[in-house]
Amino acid sequence: MVSTDFSATGIPTEADYVKRYIERSGLDEPDNWEFYLILSMFRIASILQGIARRAVEGTAADAKARKVGSQAKPISELAWSIARTL
Repeated sequence: MVSTDFSATGIPTEADYVKRYIERSGLDEPDNWEFYLILSMFRIASILQGIARRAVEGTAADAKARKVGSQAKPISELAWSIARTL
């Protein structure tokens, strides 16, 4: 996994992002944050898989669909690796 120096990029860390979201939304922090993170990752992977399929069928709307769709497997593998640590 690639390590990013978030302070140098201006992108908040995951913890900072969640904290800000909770503050702004007025919601409580979910007990099972990792579950929601993993669920979101699998959702994105399934959307990307659909894009990949359309690229194979020749019905994709974007010329970059094959490249975009190729991200389905790495994202789902990352989600699964996180899920196995719980």
